[in-house]
Amino acid sequence: MPKKSSENLESLLKSANADVRRKAVTDLAKSSDSGALDLLVKALGDDNENVVQGAMKALTERGDKSIPALITALKNRSWTVRKNASKVLVRLGEKSLESIVKAMYSDDDDVQFWAGEVLSEFGESAIDHFVDILKSGSQSSRICAINALGKTGSPRAVEPLIQMLASDAWSVRKAAAEALWEVGQPATQPLIEALESKNPDLEFWSIQVLGEIGDPAAVPALIRKLVSPDLSEEKRISVIKALGEIEDPQAISALIGELGHPSWFVRRAAGEALWQIGPAAIGDLIKALSSQNVDVRYWGSKVLGEMQAKEAVEPLIGLLEDREWSIRSGVAYALGEIGDERAAEALLKHLEDPNEIVRKNIVIALGQIGDAKAIKSSEAALDDESDWVRRYAAETLEKIKDKRVDSELAVKRKCGSCFAPMEDDWKFCPSCGKSFHRK
Repeated sequence: MPKKSSENLESLLKSANADVRRKAVTDLAKSSDSGALDLLVKALGDDNENVVQGAMKALTERGDKSIPALITALKNRSWTVRKNASKVLVRLGEKSLESIVKAMYSDDDDVQFWAGEVLSEFGESAIDHFVDILKSGSQSSRICAINALGKTGSPRAVEPLIQMLASDAWSVRKAAAEALWEVGQPATQPLIEALESKNPDLEFWSIQVLGEIGDPAAVPALIRKLVSPDLSEEKRISVIKALGEIEDPQAISALIGELGHPSWFVRRAAGEALWQIGPAAIGDLIKALSSQNVDVRYWGSKVLGEMQAKEAVEPLIGLLEDREWSIRSGVAYALGEIGDERAAEALLKHLEDPNEIVRKNIVIALGQIGDAKAIKSSEAALDDESDWVRRYAAETLEKIKDKRVDSELAVKRKCGSCFAPMEDDWKFCPSCGKSFHRK
């Protein structure tokens, strides 16, 4: 094709008319001019899908000849060009494999990334290439290889990825963890075995990934880890969080045991994990309210309150007599969160508790329950000897009165015939047509 024709076609690719650009791509597909390849690659960034598909088809049909230009396109300023060039390389299949592997060692981050994306599409046949890159590539190319391995979803990717959990570089370990999560369940058993590793990073990240994968098959191994005498506080919390993420009832008993751990941070993590497991834990948490360990009783009541477990109301009421003020305070909080009217009478009886924090929480709980007697109790608490209790009593009283006013207004603003919402000054209901006669 003469140079003039090539220039004309380049000019036509800039036309505002998509049909003109599509015709230019068709002509470029027939051209033997070396410049046609670059113009076809440029057309990969067109905003018209027909133009793009025409360019991709033409580049695919050129086979091996397109590969160098497509590899170069992986670092094009246009994301669309890079993305579509990678699609063509995938279409070319095994023909482009050797070039793509070389591109993984590039110093250009975009080339590395898109080469990894393309290579991951080769599935099982690409895994050995990725393993080689993990052994000899730069840190950035290793991360790209790790990300791509995750996308293959292949069980064969698991072992090399687990090895990367022990890397000296945090970014590599993090990428490997995310890739293993992407592979999913096939990684569970190898990760369970890695829990026994002497490498602290491998052990830590294995715990993290097992939680993220969420396979109940990992629960027994994580529980065994939890009872290890030499487990650090940080790893103990990680195991607890993993058990919470898996949300399997197998872990309930072990997690309740952790509610009595000396560390507040461990106790909090165990409480949050039990909350994640949800209703299946309620029965065991109620039993835990009779524990001799004050922390177990406290956190058990707290979690039951946050679960709004109505089954726990009666057992919690019994703990309002507990010798520990922290338990009585926590129970008042829990009963308020549950909001069951059965607790109102018992809470009223304990408004004279000797501890001001307990009295404050009782006042708040009564306000949350919204029992009519709560108004009188809050009014009485306005004379409490504690400034703190008096302040919360005033706030609670205001909230209760506001609720009653809102409730009364809500009743007045409904049609007596169809119960549709209405305004005070309306003379008829717009929903059913009923007239409102004022006396």
